[in-house]
Amino acid sequence: MDPAADVSALVWRRKLGGDELLEVADGKSWRLPRLGEVGLAHVIRIEGPIGALVAAPHDFDPGRLHRWVRIDASDPEIVRAFHQTGAATVVWRRGPDGPEILVLHRSSEGPDYDGDWAWTPPGGGLDPGETHEECAARELLEEAGLDLPLTRVLDHPNEFAAFVCELTGDGEVVLSDEHDRFEWVSFDEACRRCRPERVAETIRSARRHMS
Repeated sequence: MDPAADVSALVWRRKLGGDELLEVADGKSWRLPRLGEVGLAHVIRIEGPIGALVAAPHDFDPGRLHRWVRIDASDPEIVRAFHQTGAATVVWRRGPDGPEILVLHRSSEGPDYDGDWAWTPPGGGLDPGETHEECAARELLEEAGLDLPLTRVLDHPNEFAAFVCELTGDGEVVLSDEHDRFEWVSFDEACRRCRPERVAETIRSARRHMS
């Protein structure tokens, strides 16, 4: 990828065979789209010549001549662009055999997908000007319909923050379109199911607060 100075968006989508980037036709060549061309609301600002990272739903059609190309994971601009900061929240409740963890299944790859990022706690990337606490609270409400007091438990080296909260009483999980189902599972099962390893690390970081 060779981004031009006026490129302002990097649109990507998750695929089973590897993540893909969106390119749009520009005369006889192809280029990355500009922010105003993509028509997607969820944007994560980044520094550098790209300017914005945009996660597209699996069925997104930009409405003009375009193509999806496989992400080159070795490209330093790609590495930097996807090195995003964000926040996740480990939600737990008291079960008959110990703490139970809320895990959400992403809908983008279909109900049978069980690979990396299939199951996760509620979370996502920071919106422009947002703090980690605000991001965690927003994602928890958007993805699970929950508004709960949060305790910060972890900062990853890439500044990805983790929070924990306990669901008590009659709180009800309400999913957005981003997920197709949720489950309450044991601590060990949540760590096994949530991949890659850094997702399980987020869950383990919250363990000492479950008592």
